Amino acid sequence: MTLGNATSPGQLNAQVGSFATQLRDLLTDIGNFTLWFSGLALTDVETLFGLSAADAATMQTKVAYLANINGVYMGTIQQGGTGGTGAILFNFNSGLSSLWGGQ
Repeated sequence: MTLGNATSPGQLNAQVGSFATQLRDLLTDIGNFTLWFSGLALTDVETLFGLSAADAATMQTKVAYLANINGVYMGTIQQGGTGGTGAILFNFNSGLSSLWGGQ
């Protein structure tokens, strides 16, 4: 039986491990960027990047979305539930770490 692009257990393991490692690396980069960016005031974003106040505010909102995704992945922001009930913390980074193969 073929699972996705994998035709053997070894290929499947390599594929899943690769995705987990790429995801970790991407979210680490996002975390580092959003940590730096969160220290910028709106006027800093306007000046450094030549944006209007409206565009700078929009960029701050979008970067905050990335920070939230990173927080969910790292287990520092709750996900799920409604109205404050059923929300959980789960560290996907730790949960997937066994797939990294020591990388």
